[in-house]
Amino acid sequence: MGMAEPRRGRRAWRDGPVARRMGAGLLGVAGLAALGAVFVALPGAVVDHDLAGAHVAAQARLKAVNDVRTTLLQVVGGLVVLFGAYATWRQLRVSQDGLRATQEGYVTDRFGRAVDQLGSDKLDVRIGGLHAL
Repeated sequence: MGMAEPRRGRRAWRDGPVARRMGAGLLGVAGLAALGAVFVALPGAVVDHDLAGAHVAAQARLKAVNDVRTTLLQVVGGLVVLFGAYATWRQLRVSQDGLRATQEGYVTDRFGRAVDQLGSDKLDVRIGGLHAL
């Protein structure tokens, strides 16, 4: 099988974009299921652990469970904001690196043109090359 030939068969499908999308979708569903379990089961367990067998009115227990859920949502929201800030910072760094490379390319191109002008037979073109340098 040559380098220009596309791969065929089961392996090509598994390595393709469809498989990546399916994997990302399954990962997303698993993440949502985990978050659902954390927001449904964990607050009740935390409140029961904190109460340590004490008898509390159903209304007070429900309020405590909702307070734990609110705190968990705030933690998740904070993590999302932190991840967004990090991703933005990384994208800014990549953009700055690209801009720096582009600017260096412009300088190299201008230097090359100036050197070419120095080799010209015309006096005014050579003077322009000196000024460009």
